Amino acid sequence: ALYDFSLNKEIKLTEQLDYYPTPLNDNETIMFLRLKEVFAGSGKDRKSKMETYVCSYNVRLNRERQIIKLKNFSPGRDLKDDCYFVKNGEYLLVLSYSRPYELISVKTGESVNLNILDFMNDCNQYDLTGNNLYIRVRQNPQKSLFKNPEYIENIPSFEALIKLDKNFEMVKL
Repeated sequence: ALYDFSLNKEIKLTEQLDYYPTPLNDNETIMFLRLKEVFAGSGKDRKSKMETYVCSYNVRLNRERQIIKLKNFSPGRDLKDDCYFVKNGEYLLVLSYSRPYELISVKTGESVNLNILDFMNDCNQYDLTGNNLYIRVRQNPQKSLFKNPEYIENIPSFEALIKLDKNFEMVKL
C-alpha cells in the first residue's frame, strides 16, 4: 500500500501477502516479496510452509509481475528480517536478526558472494530533491514469551517512520 500523509490514509495496491516494498529508479516500479502459504499432505499430516516470490508492481500501468521464486529464503513469520532491493532491483539484501546477512540475486534466486557494505546506502530512502531521508525505526519491547513448548507468542514491535531533513532535524511521521 501507499500511505498519503496529506490525506492521512492508506491506498491499497495489492491484496496478497506482500512485504518489503522498494521503489526503483524509474519512479513507477515497486519491487516486493510475496509470501504464499502452500499446504502439503492431508489430515493430521497436513503441513504448511511459506514460499517466497520476488514480484514487481508498475504503478503507472497498474500491473504486477512475478519475477522469480526464491529457493533458499523465506522471511520469518514474525517479519523481523529487513529486506531491501538494492542496485535498482538486481539484488535482495536481507538484514536478519537471527542469521548472517545475505545478498540474493533476483535473476537466479541464489545467494551471491559480494561485499554487502557496498549496498548499504541503497537501503536509505531519499525524497526526489535529496533533502529528506526517510528511516523506519523498529524496536522490540521485550523478548518472546513462551506459553508452552508448542506455542510462542511474539510481542509486537513498535515501529515509526521518521524524516531526517538536511538540517538533521528528525520529524516523526
